[in-house]
Amino acid sequence: RPPRSTLFPYTTLFRSRNAAPLTERDAVTGAYRGISIDVFCFIAQELGLRYRLLDSGGDFTPMLRAVQQGELDMLMPLSRQREREPFGLFTLPYFTSHYAVISLKGKPRTLQSLAELPDFRIGILAQTALARELAETLPADSLHALPLDEGKKAFYQALRSGAVDVLVMNKDVFTEDKYRDELFDMEVAQILTQFPRRYGFYFSKTEDHQRLVELFDRYLAHIDASDATLRHEVGEQRLIGRYLRQQDRLDLQRLLTAVVALSLLLL
Repeated sequence: RPPRSTLFPYTTLFRSRNAAPLTERDAVTGAYRGISIDVFCFIAQELGLRYRLLDSGGDFTPMLRAVQQGELDMLMPLSRQREREPFGLFTLPYFTSHYAVISLKGKPRTLQSLAELPDFRIGILAQTALARELAETLPADSLHALPLDEGKKAFYQALRSGAVDVLVMNKDVFTEDKYRDELFDMEVAQILTQFPRRYGFYFSKTEDHQRLVELFDRYLAHIDASDATLRHEVGEQRLIGRYLRQQDRLDLQRLLTAVVALSLLLL
């Protein structure tokens, strides 16, 4: 294990975006949580690294540019791709996921089946790495890049309204969104195994950060993030919790109704 570091005593600025289960900010307490947060905080504590987390909101492109220009020190979560490598420093991955094709429930469509239609429309978040890769292989009028700054609800509404035939997004992020926002009219129709996404920490390109990435990699080569994954994939637990709370309210309403009815009878 590398010794506690005295190489980086400064306060480092980091920027995070909401993408459960990787990163998420509690709307009530403002606390950060997620797989990325767990892994980063563990390594930072081991190295004695001081840091400050900044919430980026939904504006991803300026945040990425700020890291590449040295205005911010690090960005998480971010999937590794060749276009980003020359402008920053990636650590080893700590989480691997895949993209998925999301369709309306009962109307499963895959990229293969869509290709047989004369006018197929695929919705994807404009800021994702896959958007550029699909743009190289799909007709220009078939790919609808939807900006994240309009919000996730607008993104999913594009499928509901028929503006697109399917959505393509990170499978794990969709699963959390599905249970949190009750998107039960949608389902995963296809997992795009040919497009794996490996998430690492992305540092601005400096000599100090190169040394810091080397220290991070020594930990990441041996870290098992499966416990953090289980802890933060909580969509189903939230659904069950909401159901139980609704049942408690219904039971209370039934009890109050029975008490009122009995009181009326006694009167």
